[in-house]
Amino acid sequence: MTGDWQSADFWITLCKFTPLLLFLTAILPCLAALGRYVTPDEPSWVFRSLRFREALLAAAWANTLQSGHPGVTTIWLGSLAIQLQLWLEPASRSHLDWINKLYWLAPDNGEAIRHLAHFLNPARLSVILVTSLGVVAIFLLARDRIGPVIALIGAFLLALDPFLVGLSGLLHLDALLATFMVVTVLLLMPRNDPNREPDSQNTLPEKKRYWIIAGVTTALAILTKSPGLFLLLVVPAIRLWQMVRIEKKFNPWYQAIGLWAISMGVVLLLLLPAIWADPRNTFATVSGLTERLLVDAVRPTYFLGESTLRPGFTFYPLAVLYRLSPVVTLGLILALVGLVYRIIRKSVASIPVTVWWIISFSLAFTLFLNFSAKRFDRYALPAVYALILLAGWGLATLLQHHRNYDRRKLPSLFLFLIITLA
Repeated sequence: MTGDWQSADFWITLCKFTPLLLFLTAILPCLAALGRYVTPDEPSWVFRSLRFREALLAAAWANTLQSGHPGVTTIWLGSLAIQLQLWLEPASRSHLDWINKLYWLAPDNGEAIRHLAHFLNPARLSVILVTSLGVVAIFLLARDRIGPVIALIGAFLLALDPFLVGLSGLLHLDALLATFMVVTVLLLMPRNDPNREPDSQNTLPEKKRYWIIAGVTTALAILTKSPGLFLLLVVPAIRLWQMVRIEKKFNPWYQAIGLWAISMGVVLLLLLPAIWADPRNTFATVSGLTERLLVDAVRPTYFLGESTLRPGFTFYPLAVLYRLSPVVTLGLILALVGLVYRIIRKSVASIPVTVWWIISFSLAFTLFLNFSAKRFDRYALPAVYALILLAGWGLATLLQHHRNYDRRKLPSLFLFLIITLA
């Protein structure tokens, strides 16, 4: 890259490296978790990953179901990372041999935790890699659906948000679930192509691969955690909206849904071998845990100054608000002002339909979580992802519609935003 840093050519060239810059921005803060601390659930996920690996090697397919969450993507990532570690560091097998003598993992077994911790960093790194690539995927999809400036600001907000960074650096479920759910929704949004006529911009994705990939990401979300089942409501709703609002007809509705369902089913079967050997027990285990958590909070949640088993319907709205960073909060305020302004001015059509779906997804998922008795703030992470993208729209709108806005000042404003987020 040569020339004046404020020149158009400089920034066009720099934009080619935006995905790489985003990936590095997302992954570097998450790496701070490596070797620094262990959260209560992570030793269990290392243990499950090791047992999953042993079951695969022994072709004991029924034993590959290690959790009712079901946590399959976390266990796959953990087991693959552990296998790579065993290849690169043969001495690690001594820890594996000790762990293999355990019948079950007690929370107070300090010696077991010490051996399991040896495999934690590689397993964490696999999750960090996927969630960081997820930020890049969200940017690339949002760029074509809500505009490059909005996508860029939203993606950097995702990459540097403290709440997201903290959860993305763990061997756990929530960051993976949020990534797969948001990617699924964005995949099925209409592309906003400025080269098309205004009446034809909001068309159904022309490539069937969008529905096939959405089926894959839907399956990955469901395999990660049971709230991923929410996509079984969202995707048909998106298809119905496309037929009513865009295509103006109801046939053939089954083509897109069929591609989505088939690809989802294939991935579910491939990544959950327990279904091959014992489908009845597999579904009973997963549904049993889900049903239990719907009616039993298991342990109390600290909320508004007290530990309670029933925090009420205000828990998730307040928990999400408390978890939002100041920059994201500002962006959401600007987004709300922008929405109200456009409604008053009767210029709602200027709001990308993807923005409306982001709002709908975040609100609906938050309500969906209230069906479960067990509640933690991290469970709302998919909604937080969506709200952060909405905040990106609010901040970008402020830049793009300011009366004294000068495009030559955008680099300076953008650098200021990144420094503020950092």
